[in-house]
Amino acid sequence: MAENAQSRGDWNDALRHWAHVRDQAPELDSGIIGVASALRELGRHQDSDSVLTEAISRFPSSLGIAIAHAMNAHCQRNRPEALRRWTNVRVRFPDHPYAYAATASVMLEQGRLDEAEALLADAIGAFPNDAGVAVHFANIAMARRDYRAAIQRWTNVERRFCDDPVIHAQALQALASIQAEHSIAEDDPTVREARAAEGRGDWQDAARLWRVARERAPLSRLSLLGLGRALREVGNVDEADAILSEAVRAFPEDPEVAANYALVATKRQDRPEAAQRWRKILTRFPNVIDLMGLAAAALREAGQFSECDALLRRGIELSPDRRDLRIHFALNAEASEDWREAALRWDATHRLWPDDEDIRNCRGAALWHADLSTATEDDSSVASTQPDETSEKASSDDLRSLVLSFEGLGDDCEFGLLQRRSGAEPIGLFRFATVGGPRNLIDLLDSRFEALGDAEFTYLDRLDCGEYLIKDRRGYYWMHSFIRADTVDAEAFLRQQVRRINYLKQKLIEDLTAAEKIFVYKSTRKRLTDTDLLSLHRAMRRYGNNVLLGIRLQDEGHPAGVIEVLADDLMVGYLDRMVHAEVAKGFSPDVWLTLLRQAGAVVAKAKKPVVAEA
Repeated sequence: MAENAQSRGDWNDALRHWAHVRDQAPELDSGIIGVASALRELGRHQDSDSVLTEAISRFPSSLGIAIAHAMNAHCQRNRPEALRRWTNVRVRFPDHPYAYAATASVMLEQGRLDEAEALLADAIGAFPNDAGVAVHFANIAMARRDYRAAIQRWTNVERRFCDDPVIHAQALQALASIQAEHSIAEDDPTVREARAAEGRGDWQDAARLWRVARERAPLSRLSLLGLGRALREVGNVDEADAILSEAVRAFPEDPEVAANYALVATKRQDRPEAAQRWRKILTRFPNVIDLMGLAAAALREAGQFSECDALLRRGIELSPDRRDLRIHFALNAEASEDWREAALRWDATHRLWPDDEDIRNCRGAALWHADLSTATEDDSSVASTQPDETSEKASSDDLRSLVLSFEGLGDDCEFGLLQRRSGAEPIGLFRFATVGGPRNLIDLLDSRFEALGDAEFTYLDRLDCGEYLIKDRRGYYWMHSFIRADTVDAEAFLRQQVRRINYLKQKLIEDLTAAEKIFVYKSTRKRLTDTDLLSLHRAMRRYGNNVLLGIRLQDEGHPAGVIEVLADDLMVGYLDRMVHAEVAKGFSPDVWLTLLRQAGAVVAKAKKPVVAEA
């Protein structure tokens, strides 16, 4: 009945009922506290204090009486006395958090903000699960106008006490008020200009504009994230790290902020730190698929291949159609130098996205590297056809068989790319390599390729994209590796490539001796003459009864797609474009296939041992 009277604000009735409770049960402190509270609410502060002063001596272990006694002075705004009493409560009952928050409130009213901050910091350490202490700790940051700390603290309150609707709503309201006071919108002119600078890749200008935005809204998530990202992209990684670290503290539940902070360590090439930051992100956001590819890249670059594989398997299980996760899964096998597994993974990815040229090229590169000691022209036992209709599969098989009956001798990668486009991935000395002209190729043929694969003269060079090229110091030869320089040990990789060249040149000698293929040679930068082709063909015939198809750009008398027979087992075909030509630049796979079919038909008609009809 006393509590009911309190709840309806009838303090006279509450006083009467609490007095009855006190008289009936004098050994309980609840009646005394009720009487004192009712007297206080009726404005009879002195009477309330007298009741509690007497009760303190009778009930020295009662926390409730001690709190009510301190509350009386607090309500009378007698701050020195309130502070004394609350301090006494903290000393007598050090295991109860309420007095810490109340003491800090009095200090706050007295303007003693630093002391209140220090007291509540101690309380947070002692009572990390107390909502009242956490709320006061956030409020003291607001009072000190330390809005960065306030955002962090209110975010912590919102996250940790989300089951308490009152406290949760209070935290959300506080965060909203801070953001409203310190935010900047996407449609702000400075933000629009910064976004435009990002879009055109001008990160210097973007950084300048984001600085302007941050000066106006220093606590805005938008300005912190924008400036941190722009500084990272221009290479100012230390400042970017500081800015994004501040953003992480202010917005600990924001995965985009966390990801950009981790990417700073990647930009700095601090691979262990990058991996560690991503581990923390994955712990906090375990099922955010958009983060998994970035985390996988960091773990892979740190050499954590098993951890990376486990992450990607989980991601693919959660989202089997994510292309980026499939690509990272294959790249991880490459990085661990398990080329056969990489080929299988790229093949599976290629089946899902058969029209993606980058995936097709990566699949081909993996097949190119897989199991060199036993590699055959059946793509190292990795299936290449797609699960389509039977007629389409048969057509694909026929096309693949056609291009495999030819072997390129140079002078660049164009014919190798045609084979890849046709679903074939044979290995060959000149498939992705060049010797720089027919005269050099003839000299190599005459010497049985003796100069190639000499460890003394073979070295690694690096393209702007980071890929290693394998080169001969005397200028005889260079070949693509399809391997980024930052993924392998250079010395070990060079030794492997020397062995590879020696294996591939021996394979070419065997193919020339067998004379079962039609060999293809084109010259992009200098037009092939009849003399060039006749001399090259004679050099090839010393190995066996070889057939040569030379390739030229079309001219007035020879339109694209036409085959001309120069001599027995020697033909010339004409293209409308070449991949690396200065004029007529481009790739014409359909014209290429027309030439191959015609060349195969010429050989078949002459009843040579080469059978190349599609």
